[in-house]
Amino acid sequence: MTRAPKNRSLDPLQGIATSPKSEEITTGDNPVADDITIRSAMLDSKVLSSLLEMESDSAYEIARLFEPWSTDELLELMQDQDEEIRRFGCMGVSNRIEPRALGALIAALGDPSQDVRVEAIFGLGELQDKNAVQPLCGLLKQHADYFEQLNVLVALERIGDSSAIPAIRANEESMGKKNTWERQRRLRALLSLGDKDALPKVIQSAEQGDVDLSQRRIAREACRESIEILGRFKIKEAVPIIVKALQNGWHPLRKEAAIALGEIGDRSAAMPLVNLLKGENQESVSACARDAIVKIGDVSVVDELVDMIRSDFKYSPSIRSYGKPAENAARTLLRFGLGSEVDGLLEGFLKRTHIHRVSQKLDESISALKVSDSRFLSIQS
Repeated sequence: MTRAPKNRSLDPLQGIATSPKSEEITTGDNPVADDITIRSAMLDSKVLSSLLEMESDSAYEIARLFEPWSTDELLELMQDQDEEIRRFGCMGVSNRIEPRALGALIAALGDPSQDVRVEAIFGLGELQDKNAVQPLCGLLKQHADYFEQLNVLVALERIGDSSAIPAIRANEESMGKKNTWERQRRLRALLSLGDKDALPKVIQSAEQGDVDLSQRRIAREACRESIEILGRFKIKEAVPIIVKALQNGWHPLRKEAAIALGEIGDRSAAMPLVNLLKGENQESVSACARDAIVKIGDVSVVDELVDMIRSDFKYSPSIRSYGKPAENAARTLLRFGLGSEVDGLLEGFLKRTHIHRVSQKLDESISALKVSDSRFLSIQS
């Protein structure tokens, strides 16, 4: 989790109003306003607020508009009485790889405004300087607001220094025995920094995936986060546990399990994913399962997918239809890239123009592939 995204206008510089800090200049009708005009207008709290209330991926695009600002000017902004201006200063110095920027951002961790503190945390993650590790860990020890702590974890992961492990571990242990999403987020940071002792706790949480979590909000969020972690770090020993989660009654957990199995790429998960496609009624889950099967790349499931098509369509002069399992199977086979002939049959099937040809030709085309495609030959050997 990073800074919370907020809505913004597409052109926040349009129509900057006259104000004491904008030097009584309006730039809305002047697209070629010089740097001084824009920079002066920017030092308006309301204008800055609208500029900073944007998605994090776009925020630094705005910062680039002010590259002419010197580090000294940005550091001065960080001392302003207005928190939006201090926040803008933090954003600007986050792109300055120099000791003064680092020191100013560390100092801003004690700012009275949470928005400024979060911006400083984010900036320290951007700089990726190991000297920021201990000040960031200090926020964890102080039990700062949970949103700030999550941003600290992101920053520490980006810096990647294992010296943060003791502080994160102590913070995680202070949460008691309750299994929550926030706790799993700390375990993810520990794993990212190389603490293998965190893995058993993540696996223990993921084992809840074979339990009906539909009415247990806290437990299900923790379970989903743990499965995401196991997929992110490609923990093969967790595959049987994640496979069980494919049968859970809560569809977001099935979706996360399918994604994780695709990331891990273990061939033993291919057939359980195919079986999921036979009865899944949530398209978002089906799409992730199809992606996972293709990522794993085990063509031994092709015959099963062909059987799904064969058993799930009806054809007559008046009826040309197929069910969701057949559609899932056809879309998955298309992603395998089995050649133009097979792809043509599958595309015609999905368009309901050549449904009858699938029954007649698909087996024949797949059989031909089995004696020529290296993927099939490697399985047979």
